Amino acid sequence: MKRKLEQPIKNNHMLNKEFLAFVDTMEENTAILNKEGKIVYINQAWIEFGLANDIAREDYGLGVNYLEIARNAEGEDAARAEKAVEGIKAVLAGEMDNFTLEYPCHSPEEKRWFRMKVKAYGDKSIVMHENITKRVKQRIKRRERTKELEGLYYTFKLAENRDRTIDEILSRLSRKLADFWQHPEKIQVRIRYADEEYLSENFRETGCILKGDIVVLDEKKGTIEVFCPEEKKDYSADFFLAREEELLQGISRTLSGEFSRRITENKLRNNKNLLQSLTNKTPGTVYQYQLFPDGSSRFPYATEGIYEIYEVTPEEIKEDAGKVFDRLHSEDYERVADSIKKSAENLTVWEDEYRVNLPEKGIRWVEGYAEPEKRPDGSVIWYGNIRDVTERKKREEAIKNLHDVAVNFKEAEDEKEVSEMTVEAAENLLNFQNCKILLVEEGMFKPTACTSRAETKKMPVSEGIAGQTYRSGESFISGNISSNPEASPVKDSYKSLISIPVGNYGVFQVLAEEEKAFSKKDLELAKLLISHTTAALERFSYEKELEYMSFHDELTGLYNRRFLQTEMKRLNTERQLPLSIVMLDINDLKIINDSMGHDKGDELIVKTAELLKDNIRKEDILARYGGDEFVILLPQTSKEKAEEVLKRIRTSSEKTEEEDLPVSLGAGIAVKNNVEREIYEILKKADDALNRNKLSDKKSRKNKLVQVLLNALAAKSDETRDHALRMTDLASRLGVKLGITNSELNRLSLLASLHDIGKTSISEEILTKPGELTDEEWEIMKEHPERGYKIASASAEFAPVAEDILAHHERWDGEGYPQGLKGESIPYLARIISIIDAYDVMTSNRSYSPSMSKEETLREIKDCAGGQFDPELAEKFVELMKEK
Repeated sequence: MKRKLEQPIKNNHMLNKEFLAFVDTMEENTAILNKEGKIVYINQAWIEFGLANDIAREDYGLGVNYLEIARNAEGEDAARAEKAVEGIKAVLAGEMDNFTLEYPCHSPEEKRWFRMKVKAYGDKSIVMHENITKRVKQRIKRRERTKELEGLYYTFKLAENRDRTIDEILSRLSRKLADFWQHPEKIQVRIRYADEEYLSENFRETGCILKGDIVVLDEKKGTIEVFCPEEKKDYSADFFLAREEELLQGISRTLSGEFSRRITENKLRNNKNLLQSLTNKTPGTVYQYQLFPDGSSRFPYATEGIYEIYEVTPEEIKEDAGKVFDRLHSEDYERVADSIKKSAENLTVWEDEYRVNLPEKGIRWVEGYAEPEKRPDGSVIWYGNIRDVTERKKREEAIKNLHDVAVNFKEAEDEKEVSEMTVEAAENLLNFQNCKILLVEEGMFKPTACTSRAETKKMPVSEGIAGQTYRSGESFISGNISSNPEASPVKDSYKSLISIPVGNYGVFQVLAEEEKAFSKKDLELAKLLISHTTAALERFSYEKELEYMSFHDELTGLYNRRFLQTEMKRLNTERQLPLSIVMLDINDLKIINDSMGHDKGDELIVKTAELLKDNIRKEDILARYGGDEFVILLPQTSKEKAEEVLKRIRTSSEKTEEEDLPVSLGAGIAVKNNVEREIYEILKKADDALNRNKLSDKKSRKNKLVQVLLNALAAKSDETRDHALRMTDLASRLGVKLGITNSELNRLSLLASLHDIGKTSISEEILTKPGELTDEEWEIMKEHPERGYKIASASAEFAPVAEDILAHHERWDGEGYPQGLKGESIPYLARIISIIDAYDVMTSNRSYSPSMSKEETLREIKDCAGGQFDPELAEKFVELMKEK
């Protein structure tokens, strides 16, 4: 159909009748879109598909924007739909000639798959949806068949491995077998063999079972049992597919055959045909070596692989083994001859690893294994295998040398020396003549070490294969760099590359001008070397981090007390005089922590640290000395100059007074003018000056702190702030009417402002919740007097009203909270504030209730006198509120 369509599209971009008639004959569901993506024509197959699937005409008919309809897809279909939209748009825009996408489109009755093909047609595009369900199902069926074959292949490879015992084979198979069934997660396996039992994990026996017998040399030795769950409502009526029964029988036959062969091999080791079958699968050479009592020897049988080992043919050594022994390395000859002699005397297995010196290949390493057998004529014959292990020995030697390099890394003093040692090892041990290490510094790859042939340049970490390696953390090997679109080699002549990430520190690269210059073995050895390099760099990084942590405060990044003490000793010289010390601390940090939480307290500490850093000189040393304390060391600085620095700090802190979290600091200065004076004595004087400053500034700080706490309340609820302001006014008027002292009036005013301060630690969701609180939420709300008490008690300025805050929700009749106090045992100011609080709550709109009139509220207070309120105080309050 594709070939039929191409000619009309190529020759005619108009929607002529002939072309549209052709489109109507197409089996694919076909629509033509204009350049905006709107449907301008649909064929009969498109219409029939829409009708058959109950698709609304407005979702697929003429004039519909197909791109918008596609974007309405949801869930897993959304990504495919977006990909389809992008493909159609690309064709419409002329960026692509055509676009293809396969996708599932299942109906309730069956699973279906389609292929969408989009073809440019002038300024339009043709969209065709071809039903490929049959092909997809065939692919699925092939995959299922593949799974079956994988099961047989796995069993065969497992059973044929002579390094594994039958016990190991059956143990592995019992755990793996379920993977080859249609529902592996539901399958249980039990294998019984020679009085042993092998079970799959979490084995559970059921009545639904398949069985296969393991028969070894015509004798039943065991059984494979496959169980499925008896509850099969989620599966077809026949849980086991026919081919799964065949699979089990195939596996049973495979095990039977392989186990039979094992026994036969043990009995018939001298069988030539069986030996030949074994040799075809064995690297190197399989052979028979015979040693006679007179000392002569021969190789009655050897495969052609003997030439690769000794550079002799089987015929040359069939009657005389002399040429083989001529090839032995002179330093290994006696040891090999002695090991053969001991094997013959004791009839023990012969194993050895030795060198041979060959005319063509030179010195090679080989490894031999053979089992001896005594013959009636007194000779001993060995059946064995010899293979070339030169590459393995080279690799072992390279690994050993690389480990030696890793040991030497411990002597390196910095990252550059480690990089240079890495490049030197890569060049000398791995024969990488063109390699380099690029470490990352400020977002750029910086060449840190390279061989003499390497060409280097700085480059952003986002560029080239180096950038790809660094970002992905994965190694790359390429035999043709030009095939990689991200490659940006320094020279165009470079063809091959190895690129390995050096942890989070950079990239190691090897380049060559020949294609396919590097093997996977090269990559493995390079990765081993770079793993040692990474470990060495991590050590430096860890040491730097430890050094930084030992001298810096974790929260603020400032120097810590330990560093400050070190610097004080360093600066305690006559050359640094005069040495000024400024001691500062954050006012009322504990109250901030208690009322707003420790996160806010930490935020204030960090904010303070930044403010201080912004206002000191480059030569000054700033450190966090304690929880809320900071110290500034000002070398070669007079008191006047130190006061200028402090003035800048105070000016900056005053600018924060209107912020939600203002910085309020106490400060003290002391100066060391005489080298004989102890520097810690100067630090103590600065601390004393700080305390005097805080004492003199006490009243001002109190007012500011009240404002901070009120602002914290306001941030959670405007009603809470306004409530406190109204309360303060009413409290002052009632206090005057009651004739309390000025001192008590001040306390009452402070209590009116702070009585609800405990609400700062209650969530905004509860404080502003519309409607009634749940029982759990109400219990949280009832905690605010106790929370407020803790906050107030933490400050000498607020401690006088702490008890009153705790008791402001107690009742005259003893039914209040949190302590259940009664009558005059309730603090006097708390009794006053409870009336004012109730009045303001009732006369103000709340999220959970509308306001009451003044008259209704006063009647309520009068009615509650003697129950909720002190009767005398309630009467005085009502009188006050009725006065003009």
